[in-house]
This record gives sequence, C-alpha cells and structure tokens, in this order.
Amino acid sequence: MINTSDGIVLFLPLSKANFLEMLPIAKALQSAGRLQPVFCLDSKRAGLT
Repeated sequence: MINTSDGIVLFLPLSKANFLEMLPIAKALQSAGRLQPVFCLDSKRAGLT
C-alpha cells in the first residue's frame, strides 16, 4: 500500500460522546483532501469496547 496522503490529523477523544462528535469531522477531512485522520483511543476511557 502506497501512502499518498499529505498529512495526518490526530484526534484524541476523551469520551465516547467526544469520539462521536469528532467522527464526522474526520470523515470530512479525509474526503475533502489528502489528510489521513487517526484516532488515538483509550478503550477504558472512551468506553468503545
């Protein structure tokens, strides 16, 4: 796989609600340009497990 992105955007959500608020922003950034969103999740804090 070749990385064609111009940059990486790191999201650090503090809760599940915060993650859900950031998700549409991350999708918009990815589809609008060549930015690759990356989420750094702590499953104990975010409650995503």
